[in-house]
Amino acid sequence: MPIEPGNRAQAQALGRKSGAARRRLTLEDAARECGPLLTEKDAMRRADHAYLLARTGLLPGTVVNAMVRAVEVWLKAHDLQTVQRRLRAVEQELAAARAGGPRRVAP
Repeated sequence: MPIEPGNRAQAQALGRKSGAARRRLTLEDAARECGPLLTEKDAMRRADHAYLLARTGLLPGTVVNAMVRAVEVWLKAHDLQTVQRRLRAVEQELAAARAGGPRRVAP
């Protein structure tokens, strides 16, 4: 797309477009764009993002597979923590019931 002489706005727009195409993603940029991984919803959003990166060809499949695997590992660890919390609550309820104390209702 040639620039017409004297068209400064067009030249600036093309310069920004060219700079954006050459811009490299930094760790800080990636962390800011992804946000924290705290909930299952965050994990699913990241998996969906990895799918889009693979589908568009922006990242090789091996990298996308690593991203998806990281989300899977996080989900398993999150599920394990949830089960462990529930198990502790049930154990407390059982101990209280055996001791004849008041029963605590689990959340």
